[in-house]
Parts: sequence; C-alpha cells; structure tokens
Amino acid sequence: MIRLGASAEAETSVASGDPLADVYLTLEEVEKRHLIRVLKETKGNKVKAARILGIDRRTLYRMAERFGLDLGEELEGAEKEPIGPSGTS
Repeated sequence: MIRLGASAEAETSVASGDPLADVYLTLEEVEKRHLIRVLKETKGNKVKAARILGIDRRTLYRMAERFGLDLGEELEGAEKEPIGPSGTS
C-alpha cells in the first residue's frame, strides 16, 4: 500500500482554484506525483513501475522513501492513509 504523510497528502491535492497551480510545481513534486501515478497504473507492481520509469528497482524504493511512500502493501486507496511517526501505520 502506498501511504502518504499528511504533508505529502496536502501537497498532492489539487490547488484551490488556481488554474496555473500545477505549472509552478517543483521538480521534486513532479517526480512524486509521477511516481504515484505510475504505481497506481501498475497496481503497485514495483518491477513494472521501475521499468516504466526507466530506473532500477532500488532507486524506486529510495524515491518512495524520500517522498514518504510505503510500498509494502497493496495500492488501493493508499493515498488517503497517513504514515505513522515512525514510518509505519
């Protein structure tokens, strides 16, 4: 399941009515959103996601850790479940 921390959840939500909000994203935010999108499309399959992203699976895990994502369980609905203070639920 991919779990986002509260701040990650807020960062990935759609901006409040500003049509240009997505234009001014940081590279880190673009990477995070793209990683989440690819993981959802592959239903959490990390090998497929890494292949699509053109990265090694270890790199995918490091990126997920950097963005506060938990790749340990199924993907369904995970974007709504916050990560605990120790990195676990």
